Amino acid sequence: MKMLRFIFAILISVFLCQSISLAGIGSSTGADYLKMYGGARPLALGEAYTALGDDVSSLLINPAGLAQINQPQLLSMYNQWFGGINQRLALFAMPTKAGVLAIGYSLLDSGDIQGYDNSGTMASVFSTSASSINIGIANKFRENFFWGLSVKSINERLENVSASTYAVDGGIKYILNPKLSVGASVLNLGPGLRFISETTSLPLTARAGASYATKLFDKYLNIGTDLVYYADGTKICIGAEYFIHDILVLRGGSYGNSLRGGVGINVDFLSIDYAYSPHVDLGATHQVSVSIKFGSQDPIKKTIMENIALGNAYYKSENYSDAILKYQKALDLDPLNEEARLGFDKSQREMENSFLTMIVQERKTERKDEIRRLMNAGKDQLKLGKYIEALIAFSEVLKIDQSNMEALRLSDQARAGLAERISNKLKLDSKEDTAQAIKLVTLGQYSEAKNMLQQALGKDPSNTTARDLLRKISIIEKLK
Repeated sequence: MKMLRFIFAILISVFLCQSISLAGIGSSTGADYLKMYGGARPLALGEAYTALGDDVSSLLINPAGLAQINQPQLLSMYNQWFGGINQRLALFAMPTKAGVLAIGYSLLDSGDIQGYDNSGTMASVFSTSASSINIGIANKFRENFFWGLSVKSINERLENVSASTYAVDGGIKYILNPKLSVGASVLNLGPGLRFISETTSLPLTARAGASYATKLFDKYLNIGTDLVYYADGTKICIGAEYFIHDILVLRGGSYGNSLRGGVGINVDFLSIDYAYSPHVDLGATHQVSVSIKFGSQDPIKKTIMENIALGNAYYKSENYSDAILKYQKALDLDPLNEEARLGFDKSQREMENSFLTMIVQERKTERKDEIRRLMNAGKDQLKLGKYIEALIAFSEVLKIDQSNMEALRLSDQARAGLAERISNKLKLDSKEDTAQAIKLVTLGQYSEAKNMLQQALGKDPSNTTARDLLRKISIIEKLK
């Protein structure tokens, strides 16, 4: 682990130094064909592959992407360039206990070129070629943090003159979350090529990139962007791929001001990718690559698939908590697994909906129990003639359920009972006031008696005794 940290620190230091120096210093380099990466997929994406790469093509752009390979992969590519120049490429990667090992071979061949002497007379036909052999290894610091290194042998031949050298590539990749990844790499770090007495430096390159995985119209969309520093300038690369079907992928991108496009077909273990690059002055180039995944499946991959299958089964049986646990186990092993992420999100939503439904149901049950309790209490009070207490209980029910017809009906009964009780009490009081007024009349206190009788009629307007006595007192007062 200390050695891995040391390698990581070296890569970061080299990357930062190169980013600063390449941004401000211009120089000419040789072996520019090393800027011609391989694999139709990254080429169609405008080479925005530093953080997006996760297959054998990563060997040439960011070796750290190799660490995400879990099955042996073989890629072969044919690249038709201008003026009869052709590029052939073969890459192979295999997971091992030590990490993912990879090897690649690239050949750029000019074909036959007619030679001329100083006088312009046709001379012999000659050819030029450039090739490189890459050997790389990639592994992880931890589950979402990867590193990769590769060493390559570089050879160029110009007619009868040849030169060779070596270079080192290194990179890192960090998955921040299942949707966002970042990466950085330094390429072609090594001595230059020496032809006779002239030495040209290699195209030292520093790359930094980010990728984002999302969904558009319920289909997967990957977006990548790279910032690439060369000794002779800086490029911005942007690319996107859209999975319109399980087997069909559309790609597009730009490398600086150069547009790219392409398509990919994926069937089980076989992938066929095509990239198209139009150029205003020189026409268009076409790249086709075929990649194969073979061999026994990686045990980690198998575990991921088993957990996803169990998660799907639990989801169908509406056991969302266990489904979430299985999908999470798959995501722990492969944070970018879209099927596990989709299943996890779906299960989580369903579990939240079930939880909310349960809460609503519990609340409804609680309301029913509370209404039942209040109704029983109100009915008991009503039977005992405690109309005010009954009204209070029924009003509490109506606060919970305004449309409760039984509570409305019994409330009316309680009000009627209360009104009758008040009416009877007033009639009784009116009779007592009348009796008191009669005593006052016998004592000749007519004025006090009249007041008492008016009070009695206020309490009971139907008190005929009080009304008759009041009329008689008025007659007596007139006779006086």
